[in-house]
Amino acid sequence: MGGNDPRSVRGTNRCSGGIRCRRGNPHRLATGSHGTKPYIGELGAFDVNVDRMTDELLADVAECVSDPQGPQGYGNPENRPEWLADVLRNCLGTLANDIPHADQAGTMGLFDRLNSMVRQWMNPPNHHSSSDPFRVSSGLNTSIGYFRDNNEDRIVLDDRTMIYVVADGMGGQAAGEQASQMAVDIVPATLRELLSNDAEPISVREAIKRAVLLANQSIVQKGDNDPSTQNMGTTIVLSVCRNDKMFVAHIGDSRAYLVRDGKIRRITTDHNLAQALFEANTISAEELDTHRFRHVLWKYLGSKEVGEGPDMTEIELHDGDRFLLATDGLTGSLSDELIRDEIVRATDPTICADKLVKLALDNGSRDNVTGAVLFVTGPVASAETPADGKADPEQTPTGD
Repeated sequence: MGGNDPRSVRGTNRCSGGIRCRRGNPHRLATGSHGTKPYIGELGAFDVNVDRMTDELLADVAECVSDPQGPQGYGNPENRPEWLADVLRNCLGTLANDIPHADQAGTMGLFDRLNSMVRQWMNPPNHHSSSDPFRVSSGLNTSIGYFRDNNEDRIVLDDRTMIYVVADGMGGQAAGEQASQMAVDIVPATLRELLSNDAEPISVREAIKRAVLLANQSIVQKGDNDPSTQNMGTTIVLSVCRNDKMFVAHIGDSRAYLVRDGKIRRITTDHNLAQALFEANTISAEELDTHRFRHVLWKYLGSKEVGEGPDMTEIELHDGDRFLLATDGLTGSLSDELIRDEIVRATDPTICADKLVKLALDNGSRDNVTGAVLFVTGPVASAETPADGKADPEQTPTGD
């Protein structure tokens, strides 16, 4: 676990903070009278036990991480990984004793939340300068879902550099995974190279454009040179926080939402044929979310239609703003109102991401499901009307 490594998911069901896991369907299949459906009854009982155990274990870890000298005599930074291993080993034993039939997905959910807290102690986030008053804390969850054999979603969250990227691959198992992985490798790395903590808006926009175009070029070249990946592609939605602004960019149908003052705003517009038909007044708004072309993308990474780059929006931040970056496996199964309600009532971004993914699965999502939740803290933005007299200064489109 590197000292400054962001949380990321690379070809897994769900993992963060350096934990890597590879497995098949996250839920065991029951037989006999239950047929081949997930063992929902047992899973529900298990979730209750995990919630109880999680509260107890997280309370213990919180007490440990609050000690600046380090828990249980592991104050020496060189011994911190050893302490982390002990924590997880003890949790394994506890789970094995108390929950004989624990499924892997729920177990890893507990580990992810523990690991998030452990990372805060092992690698405290860098404090930004006084000219950068806003801070972002993030949480993630990704699931293979109930109907797929592999997870083509990828995600990178980096609170230190405040760069957040979600991608949803397509083009078959190998091709989709490679495309989304290339996106979350290339884009964050390029942004870190190009951006300083106090970068001006024009520099941020140019860096995002260059990073996305580089990823697109790399994916196109990979598809051209390797017949097995010639149909590879991926969506991408990303956000970058600098100074008092959040920059959101996207290509495809992975979405970004802003929740502010109890209201939800969809920041992105899907690049699918259904949306194009709606904009051409061919179909109604009621038909949009169920139209047969809603999953047919006309613009995605790995295509020439990327053109000059991603759609980009610049948002003036307020204290308490919350953002969701998510693949269509999540947003296609939940209404905007349900997403808003969960985010508004949440007190922790990771727990919020957990609940949104679970809700999407419970609502019948047939895809991989991934969500990243960002909590923004900082000074309350001025409510005064800006000098240019615009009525809504918070959201300004900055690209096509």
